[in-house]
Amino acid sequence: MQANRGLEKWIGVAIFGALAALVMYIEIPVMGFLKLDVSDVVVLLAMSLYGLGAGIGVAAIKVIVHFMLSGASLGALIGDSAAFIAAIAFAVPLYLLLTKMADKWPQRIIAIVLATVSLTVIMAVLNWLVLTPLYASVMNFKLGMAMTTYIFAMIVPFNLLKGVVLAAVFLPLYFKMVPWIVRHRVLAVKH
Repeated sequence: MQANRGLEKWIGVAIFGALAALVMYIEIPVMGFLKLDVSDVVVLLAMSLYGLGAGIGVAAIKVIVHFMLSGASLGALIGDSAAFIAAIAFAVPLYLLLTKMADKWPQRIIAIVLATVSLTVIMAVLNWLVLTPLYASVMNFKLGMAMTTYIFAMIVPFNLLKGVVLAAVFLPLYFKMVPWIVRHRVLAVKH
Protein backbone atom coordinates (compact mmCIF):
# COMPACT_ATOMS: atom_id res chain seq x y z
CA MET A 1 0.00 0.00 0.00
CA GLN A 2 2.89 2.39 0.63
CA ALA A 3 3.82 2.35 -3.09
CA ASN A 4 0.23 3.34 -3.93
CA ARG A 5 0.45 6.31 -1.51
CA GLY A 6 3.63 7.47 -3.26
CA LEU A 7 2.01 7.14 -6.66
CA GLU A 8 -1.08 8.95 -5.41
CA LYS A 9 1.13 11.80 -4.17
CA TRP A 10 2.98 12.16 -7.49
CA ILE A 11 -0.28 12.10 -9.46
CA GLY A 12 -1.69 14.69 -7.07
CA VAL A 13 1.36 16.93 -7.51
CA ALA A 14 1.05 16.70 -11.31
CA ILE A 15 -2.68 17.49 -11.22
CA PHE A 16 -2.22 20.39 -8.79
CA GLY A 17 0.68 21.71 -10.91
CA ALA A 18 -1.44 21.68 -14.07
CA LEU A 19 -4.35 23.29 -12.22
CA ALA A 20 -2.07 26.00 -10.80
CA ALA A 21 -0.71 26.73 -14.30
CA LEU A 22 -4.25 27.18 -15.59
CA VAL A 23 -5.20 29.43 -12.67
CA MET A 24 -2.12 31.57 -13.47
CA TYR A 25 -3.89 32.67 -16.64
CA ILE A 26 -6.72 34.22 -14.63
CA GLU A 27 -4.92 37.49 -13.98
CA ILE A 28 -6.13 40.78 -12.60
CA PRO A 29 -4.05 43.77 -13.76
CA VAL A 30 -3.19 45.78 -10.67
CA MET A 31 -0.35 48.23 -11.36
CA GLY A 32 1.31 48.65 -14.73
CA PHE A 33 2.54 45.24 -15.83
CA LEU A 34 2.02 43.73 -12.35
CA LYS A 35 -0.83 41.23 -12.44
CA LEU A 36 -2.40 39.39 -9.53
CA ASP A 37 -3.38 35.73 -9.77
CA VAL A 38 -4.33 33.26 -7.07
CA SER A 39 -2.42 30.22 -8.39
CA ASP A 40 -0.40 30.15 -5.16
CA VAL A 41 -3.60 29.04 -3.40
CA VAL A 42 -3.32 25.80 -5.39
CA VAL A 43 0.31 25.48 -4.22
CA LEU A 44 -0.82 25.94 -0.61
CA LEU A 45 -3.59 23.36 -0.99
CA ALA A 46 -1.06 20.85 -2.38
CA MET A 47 1.28 21.57 0.54
CA SER A 48 -1.59 20.96 2.95
CA LEU A 49 -2.38 17.60 1.38
CA TYR A 50 1.05 16.25 0.44
CA GLY A 51 3.63 18.25 2.38
CA LEU A 52 6.19 20.97 1.84
CA GLY A 53 8.23 19.29 -0.91
CA ALA A 54 5.13 18.47 -2.93
CA GLY A 55 3.96 22.09 -2.71
CA ILE A 56 7.32 23.32 -3.97
CA GLY A 57 7.04 20.77 -6.78
CA VAL A 58 3.59 22.13 -7.69
CA ALA A 59 5.02 25.67 -7.78
CA ALA A 60 7.80 24.48 -10.11
CA ILE A 61 5.40 22.62 -12.42
CA LYS A 62 3.11 25.66 -12.44
CA VAL A 63 5.79 28.04 -13.72
CA ILE A 64 7.36 25.56 -16.14
CA VAL A 65 4.01 24.84 -17.80
CA HIS A 66 3.12 28.55 -17.84
CA PHE A 67 6.53 29.40 -19.33
CA MET A 68 6.17 26.82 -22.10
CA LEU A 69 2.59 27.80 -22.92
CA SER A 70 3.45 31.52 -22.87
CA GLY A 71 5.99 31.24 -25.68
CA ALA A 72 9.20 30.57 -23.74
CA SER A 73 10.59 34.09 -24.20
CA LEU A 74 13.31 35.67 -22.11
CA GLY A 75 10.78 38.08 -20.59
CA ALA A 76 8.52 35.16 -19.68
CA LEU A 77 11.48 33.36 -18.10
CA ILE A 78 12.14 36.33 -15.84
CA GLY A 79 8.45 36.71 -14.98
CA ASP A 80 7.89 33.03 -14.30
CA SER A 81 11.08 32.84 -12.22
CA ALA A 82 9.75 35.75 -10.17
CA ALA A 83 6.39 33.94 -9.83
CA PHE A 84 8.16 30.83 -8.52
CA ILE A 85 10.18 32.80 -5.98
CA ALA A 86 7.06 34.69 -4.88
CA ALA A 87 5.11 31.45 -4.45
CA ILE A 88 7.84 29.98 -2.26
CA ALA A 89 8.36 33.24 -0.33
CA PHE A 90 4.69 33.23 0.67
CA ALA A 91 3.63 29.59 0.75
CA VAL A 92 6.53 28.07 2.71
CA PRO A 93 6.32 30.41 5.72
CA LEU A 94 2.52 30.25 5.78
CA TYR A 95 2.51 26.45 5.58
CA LEU A 96 5.16 26.07 8.28
CA LEU A 97 3.49 28.56 10.60
CA LEU A 98 0.01 27.12 10.12
CA THR A 99 1.24 23.60 10.87
CA LYS A 100 3.02 24.82 14.01
CA MET A 101 0.63 27.41 15.45
CA ALA A 102 -2.81 27.41 13.84
CA ASP A 103 -4.89 26.63 16.93
CA LYS A 104 -6.36 30.11 17.43
CA TRP A 105 -7.19 33.02 15.17
CA PRO A 106 -4.58 35.40 16.62
CA GLN A 107 -1.92 32.84 15.72
CA ARG A 108 -3.39 32.43 12.23
CA ILE A 109 -3.32 36.20 11.73
CA ILE A 110 0.34 36.25 12.82
CA ALA A 111 1.07 33.49 10.29
CA ILE A 112 -0.60 35.49 7.50
CA VAL A 113 1.23 38.67 8.45
CA LEU A 114 4.62 36.94 8.60
CA ALA A 115 4.07 35.17 5.25
CA THR A 116 3.00 38.46 3.66
CA VAL A 117 6.02 40.26 5.10
CA SER A 118 8.26 37.44 3.80
CA LEU A 119 6.75 37.76 0.32
CA THR A 120 7.01 41.54 0.33
CA VAL A 121 10.60 41.80 1.60
CA ILE A 122 11.96 39.03 -0.64
CA MET A 123 10.28 40.39 -3.76
CA ALA A 124 11.26 43.98 -2.98
CA VAL A 125 14.94 43.03 -2.57
CA LEU A 126 14.96 40.75 -5.62
CA ASN A 127 13.22 43.36 -7.77
CA TRP A 128 15.62 46.04 -6.63
CA LEU A 129 18.79 44.02 -7.15
CA VAL A 130 17.99 41.55 -9.95
CA LEU A 131 14.53 41.20 -11.47
CA THR A 132 13.67 44.76 -12.47
CA PRO A 133 17.13 45.67 -13.84
CA LEU A 134 17.26 42.37 -15.74
CA TYR A 135 13.73 42.74 -17.11
CA ALA A 136 14.38 46.37 -18.09
CA SER A 137 17.54 45.35 -19.90
CA VAL A 138 16.05 42.37 -21.74
CA MET A 139 12.78 44.06 -22.66
CA ASN A 140 14.33 47.49 -23.37
CA PHE A 141 12.02 48.86 -20.71
CA LYS A 142 12.34 52.23 -18.92
CA LEU A 143 10.90 52.58 -15.45
CA GLY A 144 10.23 56.29 -15.70
CA MET A 145 11.06 56.74 -12.01
CA ALA A 146 13.87 56.07 -9.56
CA MET A 147 14.30 52.42 -8.57
CA THR A 148 13.61 53.19 -4.89
CA THR A 149 10.39 54.97 -5.82
CA TYR A 150 9.35 52.06 -8.03
CA ILE A 151 10.02 49.51 -5.27
CA PHE A 152 8.12 51.44 -2.59
CA ALA A 153 5.31 52.74 -4.81
CA MET A 154 4.67 49.58 -6.87
CA ILE A 155 6.41 46.40 -5.67
CA VAL A 156 5.79 46.72 -1.92
CA PRO A 157 2.07 47.64 -2.15
CA PHE A 158 1.49 45.00 -4.85
CA ASN A 159 3.00 42.22 -2.72
CA LEU A 160 1.19 43.36 0.43
CA LEU A 161 -2.07 43.21 -1.54
CA LYS A 162 -1.12 39.83 -3.01
CA GLY A 163 -0.44 38.36 0.44
CA VAL A 164 -3.79 39.55 1.79
CA VAL A 165 -5.72 38.29 -1.26
CA LEU A 166 -3.98 34.89 -1.21
CA ALA A 167 -4.68 34.47 2.51
CA ALA A 168 -8.31 35.55 2.08
CA VAL A 169 -8.85 32.94 -0.65
CA PHE A 170 -6.78 30.13 0.92
CA LEU A 171 -7.78 30.17 4.59
CA PRO A 172 -11.50 29.43 4.16
CA LEU A 173 -10.60 26.53 1.85
CA TYR A 174 -7.91 25.29 4.22
CA PHE A 175 -10.12 25.28 7.30
CA LYS A 176 -12.93 23.56 5.42
CA MET A 177 -10.42 20.88 4.32
CA VAL A 178 -8.67 20.29 7.66
CA PRO A 179 -11.11 17.61 8.89
CA TRP A 180 -10.83 15.76 5.57
CA ILE A 181 -7.03 16.04 5.59
CA VAL A 182 -6.90 14.66 9.15
CA ARG A 183 -9.18 11.73 8.21
CA HIS A 184 -7.22 11.12 5.01
CA ARG A 185 -3.92 10.96 6.87
CA VAL A 186 -5.38 8.69 9.59
CA LEU A 187 -6.80 6.30 6.97
CA ALA A 188 -3.44 6.24 5.22
CA VAL A 189 -1.70 5.22 8.44
CA LYS A 190 -4.22 2.40 9.08
CA HIS A 191 -3.57 0.90 5.64
